[in-house]
Amino acid sequence: MNRNANINSDNNNVITPDASGLTYTLSVATVVAFSLVFSVMIKLFGLDETSDVYIYLSYVIPSLCLAAAIVVNTFVFKKTPVKKLLGFYDFSFKKRYYFVAIAGTVGILLGLGELNNLFISFLKTFGYVASKSPIPEFSPLSLTLMILFVAIIPPILEETVFRGMIQSGIEKSGYKSIFIVAALFSLYHLSPAKTVYQFAVGVLLSLIAYRSGSIIPSLIIHVLNNLIIILNEYFSILPFVFENRIIATAAGLILLIAAVVVTLTDKSKRHAEKESARTLSEFFKSCFVGVVLAAILWVVSLVA
Repeated sequence: MNRNANINSDNNNVITPDASGLTYTLSVATVVAFSLVFSVMIKLFGLDETSDVYIYLSYVIPSLCLAAAIVVNTFVFKKTPVKKLLGFYDFSFKKRYYFVAIAGTVGILLGLGELNNLFISFLKTFGYVASKSPIPEFSPLSLTLMILFVAIIPPILEETVFRGMIQSGIEKSGYKSIFIVAALFSLYHLSPAKTVYQFAVGVLLSLIAYRSGSIIPSLIIHVLNNLIIILNEYFSILPFVFENRIIATAAGLILLIAAVVVTLTDKSKRHAEKESARTLSEFFKSCFVGVVLAAILWVVSLVA
C-alpha cells in the first residue's frame, strides 16, 4: 500500500515530455513578445542603443522571458509541479562535482574561446559581421547591475529552465537528452557567432546535471563563467588567455576533459529508465513551434 502511494506521489512530481517541450516554446514565444514590446518602447521613448537604459534592458529582457515561461508553465498551465521545480536545487550531490565545477569553469574560459573564434572566421566567409555586446561605462553601480543582470539572474533562470524543466522531461532518453537540450540551449541564445560555443557549454552543463542529479553544479559553472567574463570586460583579468592562446586553449581542453571524465566515472547516478517510444515524439511536438521561431530569429541575426 505504501509502495503504491509512493509511486503515485512520484508520478505527481514528474515533468512530462510534452510539458518539457512546451517550456521551450513558451520561452521562445516570450522572447518574441518582449522583443516586439522593446522595439515599440525604443520608438516611443527614442532610446539610444548606446544608452545605459537600452543596454540594461537588452540584458534584462531574456531573463524576463524565462521567468515568464516558468510562471506560465508552473502556475497557469500547471505543467510543472512546484515540488519538482524546487527539487532541481538538490545539494546532496557528491563532492567531486565541486572539482568538476571549477575545472569546467576554467576549461570553458580557456579552452573554448579560440575554437569559437575559428567558427566566427568561418561565418565571416559568408559575409557575417560579428557584433560585440555593449556594456555600460564602469562605475560601482554599473558593475553591480551587470553582475546581477548577467552573472546571477540569467544563470539561475537558464539552468532552471534548460537543465531542470526541459531536460528532466526527456531524461529517460539518456544521453540523447543531453545533446538535445544543448542544441536548444544554443539556439535559444539567437547568436550565430556563439552557436558552437553555446552548444559545447550546453553539453557540459547538461551532462553534469544528468550525472549529478542536481542543477547546482552546472549553476555554479554558469555563474562563475558569466561573472569572470564581466570582470574581465571591466578589469582585463585574463591577459594570459589573449597573450598565449595555444597554451591557454590546450590547458582549457585538458581541464574540460578532466571534468567530463570525473563526471562520467560517478557510478552513483541511476541508469536512464526505459525510454518510451513516445517520449521524444511528444517532446518535439510540443517544442516544434519554439524551435521554428528560434530558427527564424537565428537566421535573421545571421543575415541582418
